[in-house]
Amino acid sequence: MKRHKEVWVIAFPMLLTGISTPILGMVDTAVVGHLPEPYFLGAIAIGAMIFNLIFWAMGFLRMSTTGLTAQASGTHNSIESIHILLRGLIIALFLGVVFILLQYPLSSIIFSFIDVGSEIIEPAKLYFDIRIWAAPATLATYVLLGWFLGREKPIINLMIVLCINAINIILDVLFVVVFGWEVEGVAWATLIAEYLGLVFGLFLLFRYVSFPAVNITSLFQLESFKKYLSINLNIFLRTLFLIACFSFFTLQGAKYGPVILAANAVLMNFQTFIAYALDSLAHAAEVLVGKTLFSKDKKALKSVLFATVLWSFIVALLFSIFYLFLGGSG
Repeated sequence: MKRHKEVWVIAFPMLLTGISTPILGMVDTAVVGHLPEPYFLGAIAIGAMIFNLIFWAMGFLRMSTTGLTAQASGTHNSIESIHILLRGLIIALFLGVVFILLQYPLSSIIFSFIDVGSEIIEPAKLYFDIRIWAAPATLATYVLLGWFLGREKPIINLMIVLCINAINIILDVLFVVVFGWEVEGVAWATLIAEYLGLVFGLFLLFRYVSFPAVNITSLFQLESFKKYLSINLNIFLRTLFLIACFSFFTLQGAKYGPVILAANAVLMNFQTFIAYALDSLAHAAEVLVGKTLFSKDKKALKSVLFATVLWSFIVALLFSIFYLFLGGSG
């Protein structure tokens, strides 16, 4: 019973954090869906798919940071914990700048694979050209979220994500409904929200965390960066294949026109609900497994795995029942 409680102390705030993201996607869909032409929603679906592919593939920044931070916390090594955070931020900002510098060849390559009409491609490219500038903030926020989670502070994660999503929703309505900026307004709303969310996250970091003296030599050890990146490789490949499936679904739907593409965008929001809900239990497993790693307590490790797998099955079953009986309503 104690282990189940430990799982949900971490998982429940992360569940709220996770489902707020697809809710944001639904708000984007609702706001753009009220525009006169369906191809606007199709353009948002294509744009969101592209950034899902780019940013979700970088999700290893959060997951690796969580695991390494949990291990450092398990050994009460506060200095190494700070080093992990700083290394993650350095890598995130570097990758974010690389995406911005390579945005034009990246855009050309990506859109060469997308077979839809010009009425969708043009606003989708506009969305891409604006939102790509959010890359440094998005990736740095991934690291912050992973680090706070590894320190068992999921409530701070919830605060950061709710801040980003609340700002995004408000700006969506302001830019699209009030100012009439259409797809461009959605992109600007996301860009501004990501940077303000990062600022808020850094504020919470300096507000609630005491920083020990940083050893610059230890921080920039090549072996430490190699360890961080080597852990990330398998996670990166796993995420890449996962997102490829969702992207394939969106691209195939695009071949049938803007109406089917828009309908599939709505369906994908519901699918994302399940994914983020189950991710909350994966986050709990990352933290608890990381803490038990150095204790070499096999019994504790098995109890963590049993509890998280059991609750993952229950949550997935509840979603399946909900969609089965209410999926055709409306």
